[in-house]
Amino acid sequence: MDRIRKSLAAGLLLAAAVGLAGCGGRSQDAPELLEPVAVSVDAEKVTRGEFHTTSMYEGAIRAVTEDLSFGMDGVIGEVLCSPGQWVEKGDVLFAIDQSALEAQILSLEQEISYTETNGGFEDELAAIDIEVIENDLARMRASGAGANQITSRELDLEQARLSLSEAQELRNLSLTNLKAQMEELRERYGKNQIVAPCSGHVYFTGQIKVGAMVQEGMQIARITNPEELLLVTDSYVSENRLIGARYYALMEDQKLEVELIPATTEEMMAVILAGGTMTSKFRLTGPTEAMDAVSAGKYAALIIESDLAEDVLQVPMASVNTVSGESYVYVIAEDGTRHRKEIQIGKNNGIMTQVLSGLSEGEVVYVGE
Repeated sequence: MDRIRKSLAAGLLLAAAVGLAGCGGRSQDAPELLEPVAVSVDAEKVTRGEFHTTSMYEGAIRAVTEDLSFGMDGVIGEVLCSPGQWVEKGDVLFAIDQSALEAQILSLEQEISYTETNGGFEDELAAIDIEVIENDLARMRASGAGANQITSRELDLEQARLSLSEAQELRNLSLTNLKAQMEELRERYGKNQIVAPCSGHVYFTGQIKVGAMVQEGMQIARITNPEELLLVTDSYVSENRLIGARYYALMEDQKLEVELIPATTEEMMAVILAGGTMTSKFRLTGPTEAMDAVSAGKYAALIIESDLAEDVLQVPMASVNTVSGESYVYVIAEDGTRHRKEIQIGKNNGIMTQVLSGLSEGEVVYVGE
């Protein structure tokens, strides 16, 4: 595969190498071209057609593979598959024993219920005490009790009301904390299962059995589906890179249609935190007649054709000379004579250069080495 990889990469990168050598044309001073004597002249016509630049990302054809892990710590309570077994998407494969979690939830439910019930009873008693003090004050005022007695009883009433308010506030804070714990436990409840994210063969990556301790995020198995293949590039290709571009996979001499599978934020963060290298995945979508030759492990490359433009006037990049920022070519007349012609150029793709003005389709230009 290394030989195929090198051969394909060399062919695809030839244009880039030419671009580095020419970089829009030769920049050294060039004298007027002299008439050749008894030698052939390399010449090309000025053409009009599609223009694009090409980029290549090396990669390989891989079978769809998904790593499996739990979203919580715990003890494995069920193992519902065996190594090498074919499973279907959505099948439950493993489950963490939730008995301890269920016991915590039940305990919290009881504590919340007791706090609410007992708190209501205490509030009723406090309200009765307050009513008794209010009635005492009314009688004392009606009977003409002394000012000091009335003031003392008013202080008792104020304290009773304050005690009730403080007790209710503390109880509400306690209930808020208990209910937050309950919400957290309930969010964890039911997430104890690992469900097959795709169909395929399941392979254990450790000693997985009932009673084994597992940690959140720890890989315990993986699923591989040899019937569903992807192009996985060696480096990351952003979605923005593909906007407005034409792209496909090239495997040996086959062009394969592909569709980007965008990476999630969670996947990107996991790779970054682990110090790994981001790659990109592309689903192979056709053509049908070419898919029979596709198999996992084969070298392939993602080809991106960008800067797409239709009906562009262009000449071979090697025909363009540039001196002090001014570009020109040597045009060959019908009688074989050549003369220098100033032109305005646009982009080049390592092989061809866009001509913005100065030439017409069908003219013949000299192409240097």
